[in-house]
Amino acid sequence: MIATARANAHRHVELLLAAQLAPERRRQLDTLLDAADGQTSGVAELRRRGSRTGVKELLGQVQTYGRLVALGASDIDISALAPARRRALEVLGRRMTAQQLRRLEPARRHPLMLVLLHALVIERGDELLDQFGKLLRLTDGRARRRVDEQRRKTARQRDELSARPPALADLARMRCDRRARHGPRSRRGRLGAAACRGRGQALAECCTLSYRQLAWATEWYLGDEQLQAANDVLVDYLHQLQLAAHWGTGRFSSSDGQRSPRPADGRPARTRWPASSGFAAAC
Repeated sequence: MIATARANAHRHVELLLAAQLAPERRRQLDTLLDAADGQTSGVAELRRRGSRTGVKELLGQVQTYGRLVALGASDIDISALAPARRRALEVLGRRMTAQQLRRLEPARRHPLMLVLLHALVIERGDELLDQFGKLLRLTDGRARRRVDEQRRKTARQRDELSARPPALADLARMRCDRRARHGPRSRRGRLGAAACRGRGQALAECCTLSYRQLAWATEWYLGDEQLQAANDVLVDYLHQLQLAAHWGTGRFSSSDGQRSPRPADGRPARTRWPASSGFAAAC
């Protein structure tokens, strides 16, 4: 009597889902139970859950979910079944192997497979969203760490720049405007840049900057205003030294070996670089 009641229950379930169990769908469900020699059956692959978080695993989950959608699992409607019956069929479908499912009679096997596919497409979709969210968080954390590392590196470079002599620090901070960078240079600017390029290796040996850094700074930062500002800083710094007092009070300029009187007292005389090349001394 119990066996008869179970058989009637199985037939009743099949009748409720008969509209979704066309002959083509039945053959499709049976194909999922086939397994080649040494390979996993289709239903076992669909039941496999992702165990790790990574791009490769995410792509595998995407393929699994796409296969379920291609099988029409997202369109399966099992609302006609009682909730308890759905849970019982789902648990049974997850527990049984492909061989065990194959041994069931079609009236019991095909409704069970429909309920299982319906549950799997929901489960794989939730896992796919969860994996995608985890990857986004990992990528965001990695990007933030790289940004922080770059900021710390930039801060260290700024500290090193600040610790250099004033002339080099000011020279590195000053940028020519677009016209000064790309426009024609004056004769004095061209000579100054040529002097730096010609003696770049010697300059690199005298400071902490490399030859490439000096060449880059010369190309992008050396203009008339920068050369004049650097010269002014050097003259002011030299004037503060005790040795400069032995050369005078700043009322005469000896940039070219001559002593030219100034018309009135004022700040120590400043000199510009001559048109030829090289630094000028002030006293």
